[in-house]
Amino acid sequence: MLNFLPPPLVGVIAALLLAVNTLFWVPVLLCCSLLRLLLPIPALRRGLARVALLIAESWIACNSGWMTLTQRTHWDVEGLGELDYRSWYLVSCNHQSWVDIL
Repeated sequence: MLNFLPPPLVGVIAALLLAVNTLFWVPVLLCCSLLRLLLPIPALRRGLARVALLIAESWIACNSGWMTLTQRTHWDVEGLGELDYRSWYLVSCNHQSWVDIL
């Protein structure tokens, strides 16, 4: 972790890593989504849906990586035992402000 650096510098590093990560994954995800929208073949669309999910999971993993690098993050997650990995769920985050996200 970068705790030895001054907090403003850590904030700048975190913001840059967030921006780079987003600028990398968004175009990849958009290309996959556009292909899925344009291709009429159901089997290809299902395959692209799996690819889009892999892209989203990779984006999340990279976010977890820079957050671990730049700050102490404590996750309080409950009810995981009842979730099925092959199912879909709606996640609603309770952010008080945009600062909470970082």
